[in-house]
Amino acid sequence: MQPGCGKRIGNRQSTLILEDTWAGNLPVKFKRNIPPNHGNAPKHVKEPIRGRSWDASKVWHYFNRSDAQRNLFTYIPQQEKEDEIIWLHKENGNYLRWRIFCWRLAHDALPTRGNLVKRRIEINPSCVFCGNKESSDHMFLNCEITKRIWSSSDLDLVAILWAIWLHRNNVIFGNVKPNPQEVLNLTNIELERWYRGFEESTGKGDKSTLTSIIKDKKITSWSWGNTIQEENILKIDGAWKVMKNGGIQATYGWVMEHGNRCIQEKANRIFAASPLQAEAQAMLEGISSARIEWLTVAIFTDFERMIQTLHKPESAPTNCYFLILDILFVLKTFTACSIYKVCRSNVRRAHELATQARQGP
Repeated sequence: MQPGCGKRIGNRQSTLILEDTWAGNLPVKFKRNIPPNHGNAPKHVKEPIRGRSWDASKVWHYFNRSDAQRNLFTYIPQQEKEDEIIWLHKENGNYLRWRIFCWRLAHDALPTRGNLVKRRIEINPSCVFCGNKESSDHMFLNCEITKRIWSSSDLDLVAILWAIWLHRNNVIFGNVKPNPQEVLNLTNIELERWYRGFEESTGKGDKSTLTSIIKDKKITSWSWGNTIQEENILKIDGAWKVMKNGGIQATYGWVMEHGNRCIQEKANRIFAASPLQAEAQAMLEGISSARIEWLTVAIFTDFERMIQTLHKPESAPTNCYFLILDILFVLKTFTACSIYKVCRSNVRRAHELATQARQGP
């Protein structure tokens, strides 16, 4: 495969686990104690999947935590679609900064104190963490503090490298004391920035009926079919959070109401790489259940980005693209349906369900 290209998972038939880039923008690898040529190790992406869901026990067995999470975040389409070759990178945000940093690290072009001395710049060559001579190899691999960081974390490789560099600069220029825990904190912050390309919009207000909500000109909507009545309402909410240990916690909740009476509700824990993916999974699960009962439905969400992505599926992140297409497929099996961006109070019960699921029993 050409550099910069990756795979978007469809039917999983043509994608190799180690050779192709398919779980986000980075390749995955097995745990250190599992060699790539291990006889029982899966070769194709289709192998650790049962039906149309990941076999979580296999994923956690073969991959470390960060790679296992990225695997489980990868959506398995419900409709039959071939794997697609895609261009992975966008020249903005964290990706551009991380790519430049990784390129400079790979070419030993970072302005470490050792490199500055080579350029005949008079500077103390000592590592700010331990006092030994600072070089790229020393700072990122051999320094005693760096070793403690690697031994206590299983977070994303690039994020840790970047956080080490940021903390090193903070020690030099910000007069802070070296602290391995601060590196881990920075890693979590950078991972959250990576996963969050956007923030949830909650809004304010307490309008309770469909008619009054539609009259608000600020509301974003998506519709299919004819004008619908307001008897059948589906309220959805996805909850998503980066934990202190770098893990991702995601849940959803949805409520079906007919004539202001709840007839069905559900919440569940899920794997989701972003707030958009959590909200999208809430919508897919909700509309799939609603379609069994109804031919028409009005859907409430407090996440404007969800509706914008339905209008423009090609704008969805790689791990959400087929999920959005599956949502559109189900939506168009209704005789008529509409989706409205509403304030948090209008989906309060769905939000409560999602929050309760995140907190656990």
